Amino acid sequence: MENKEVYPNPQKDMKILDAGAGTGGIGEMLKARGYTNIDALDISQEMLNLAAAKNLYKNLICAPLKDTHMEEIETAEYDTVLCAGTIVYGQVKPGAIEQCARFVKPGGLFIFSIRVDSFDPVGLGFSEKCQELEKSGKWSLVWKEKRELHATPNEERLRYCYLITYKILK
Repeated sequence: MENKEVYPNPQKDMKILDAGAGTGGIGEMLKARGYTNIDALDISQEMLNLAAAKNLYKNLICAPLKDTHMEEIETAEYDTVLCAGTIVYGQVKPGAIEQCARFVKPGGLFIFSIRVDSFDPVGLGFSEKCQELEKSGKWSLVWKEKRELHATPNEERLRYCYLITYKILK
């Protein structure tokens, strides 16, 4: 978020949602960079309890990331939504991407990672949903980068993921 081309003037108190927060890995990274207004969303209360012990988040929201309206989060509630390692075929439906976009204020960012084997195949719906939202004027692509992905530091099986950033337009 500190890339001047992607987010020219990030405020340390902007409202951020860590969607799929787990035990707080992204929250730790954000806190270390001085961000102070972070909420966590995760399906597992046990994971959120572990994150709560680290005092990273203002609010902990226990709910699944789903493809239908989530009453737990208001429309345009956040300046930025981050989602790392959560949007995967078989775990989250493509429509969840649209819900994440709904959470972000116009002018804000939705930044997420997705495995290449979930995003690229036609018919799984993720790349199609992203294209649909771009064509409808909901968002515009800011950045898409292919990266190596290792589930653990000792993981021998190499996979790839995309790190994707969209700017919310409406």
